[in-house]
Amino acid sequence: QGPMFTDGDFRGVAAELDRAERALMGGGSMDYGNARMDGFYNVQVVQAVLNRAGYAVEPINSEAARECQADTAKEKAFILNKREHWFSIRRIGREWFDLNSCLKTPRHYKDGDLRFHIRDAVREGYSVFVVRPERGDFPECALDKDHKKLIEAIQGCGSAEQGYSLFAGGGQTLSGPSSGGAAAAPAPASNDAAALRAARLARFGGGGGPAPPPPAAAPVAAEPAPTPAPAPAPPAPADTGKDPNIDTLVAMGFDAASAKGALEAAKGNVERAAEILLGAA
Repeated sequence: QGPMFTDGDFRGVAAELDRAERALMGGGSMDYGNARMDGFYNVQVVQAVLNRAGYAVEPINSEAARECQADTAKEKAFILNKREHWFSIRRIGREWFDLNSCLKTPRHYKDGDLRFHIRDAVREGYSVFVVRPERGDFPECALDKDHKKLIEAIQGCGSAEQGYSLFAGGGQTLSGPSSGGAAAAPAPASNDAAALRAARLARFGGGGGPAPPPPAAAPVAAEPAPTPAPAPAPPAPADTGKDPNIDTLVAMGFDAASAKGALEAAKGNVERAAEILLGAA
C-alpha cells in the first residue's frame, strides 16, 4: 500500500460537494455535510476522489457492473462499507488481499474465497462497489513485480477461514527463520509453482516437513554405562480456560464480556462475531 490520497484530498472534495448542495438548497443548513470531523466520508466523496484519479466506482448491483455480477473474481478491486466503516479487497496477480483494518493482519483469498465473501457481504447488508481503471490498468506495485515478495506477503496473512493471522508478528520469510518464527519454506527461483506450494505448506505447518535426522555416529567400544532411571513426567499444564478468539476481539477494542457473547452467537466464528459487535456499536 502507499499514500495515494491524503485527508486533504477528501476534505477538499467534501467541501466542494457541500457548497454545491447548499446552492441547490438555497443556502439551507446541512447536518454534517459530506464529511465529519472524526474522518468519516460518505460514498459521494469516495467516488469523486477515485473518479478524479481515473477510476470508475460502480455499485455491484448496478447495470454498469453486470459483468462483475457474473463472476466477481474477474475484477481487481472492491471497496465495501457497513455502518460507516470503509475497507478494500484487492487482487495482485491471482491472489486476493482483504485489507479490512478491523483484522489483525490482511487476509489472503483465492478466487473461490473472494466469490464467497463478496456474496456474503451483499447478503449481510454491506454496500459493495467494484473499482475499475477508466483507462489501462491499475499501477503496478512491488508485489506485482516480485513474485518472491508476493509469496512472502501471502505467508504473512491470515487464511480466509480465520479472524487472525497464524503468523502475525512471526516475520516469516523465504530466506530463513527470523526471531520468534519457525523456519520458512524455500523458494527456488527457477520454479514458481514449487515456491508457491512450499509457501502454502509453510502457512499451515511452518514448512514442507521436518528435516531428516543426521546419521548416527559409529559407536565407540566402551564399558556399558548404567541405564539412568527415567525422569518423572512433567505435570500436565493447567487449563486456564482462556479463549484466544476472545483475546483477538479484545485486541480489536471490544470488551471481554461482549466478545464472549458475540462469539457464542456466531458459534465461534471470529469474523462474524466482529461484525455482530460492530453492528451493536
